[in-house]
Amino acid sequence: MQYSSGASLAVVKPHREKRSKKDLFFGLLFAGPAILGFLVFIAGPMIASFVLSLTDYTVFNQPSFIGFEHYIRMFSGEDPFFYKSLRATFLYVLLAVPCFMVFSFLLAMLLNTKIKGLSIFRTIFYLPSIVPVVASAMIWMWLYNPDLGLLNNVLSSLGLPTS
Repeated sequence: MQYSSGASLAVVKPHREKRSKKDLFFGLLFAGPAILGFLVFIAGPMIASFVLSLTDYTVFNQPSFIGFEHYIRMFSGEDPFFYKSLRATFLYVLLAVPCFMVFSFLLAMLLNTKIKGLSIFRTIFYLPSIVPVVASAMIWMWLYNPDLGLLNNVLSSLGLPTS
């Protein structure tokens, strides 16, 4: 490659192939659990639901393939509940979701203002998320109690040493 000054540049080939394989390996290693979770918990059930929607399935009988008959019946108006449920869903999305969003935004604004008794409001707001953690900690403390704990009672009833 020549520039106007007459100097030439040597083309250096970096060792990207080795590094890119290593990057690919670690990228797949770290993304693997998320990809596996997506396949098992989201894509798998969606595909299974679609396949079951193409069959006439009852719990006690073998599914028989009927193709798109359910979809044709649903969209042709033979199913009286489909359009009612579609209307209810759209009404919910159009009315309830914006109301909840506005209410949540106003509540967040309230919790970040300087009003009297703000700590009480914050405590009331966060109490539902704190109580289950405290309750489970108390249960585990009771289970592992050296004198009256359930674990020691089970160990002593089996003739094993207690803590």
